[in-house]
Parts: sequence; structure tokens; C-alpha cells
Amino acid sequence: MRFRTVAKDGLLLWRGDHSMRVNSDFISLGLQDGALVFSYNLGSGAMAVMVNGSFHDGRWHRVKAVRDGQSGKLTVDDYGAKTGRSPGLMRQLNINGAVYVGK
Repeated sequence: MRFRTVAKDGLLLWRGDHSMRVNSDFISLGLQDGALVFSYNLGSGAMAVMVNGSFHDGRWHRVKAVRDGQSGKLTVDDYGAKTGRSPGLMRQLNINGAVYVGK
């Protein structure tokens, strides 16, 4: 996906249960204090991968977020890839409903 913004904090993409119970499955991509954060929960606890930077500069940025089983990988522009792994034994993302994409 490509995005541009001047907001330091915001949601770019989110999909999950509406109830948001503890350990309910979700996947999200957003900005936190200018850094890009890719997060998901497969039912055994949340995992987050963060690429530090100032991505709220109003310029276009290219982001690639990939989840394969428990492993996650986040690449932004030319900053290199950051990886992470979700805790526990769950490997499947069980979600229904709409995908929310930031404005």
C-alpha cells in the first residue's frame, strides 16, 4: 500500500472482531508518534513490528506488511525490513467483517 499523511498518529488499516475481547484476532497497520506499526493477534497474544521514522511528512510512502503463520514482516520505503513473531501456538487469523482503511 502507499500512503501519505501529516498526522503523527492514525489508523491506516484494521480488521478484527467488533467485540475486541482479550486475545481476539485482529490485524492492523497504523502510525504511532510518526513510526509505522504493523500489529496482529492470532488468539495467543498481540505482536507488533515497528519501523521508526517520521512518516507523517506529507510525502508518499510505500509500505509492505506480510504475515505468514506466526511471522510478520514490515518494509517501508528504503528503511529495510523489520520482523517479529506472535506468541503462543496459534497460526491462523480468524476474523470476519469489513476491512477499515484510513482516510
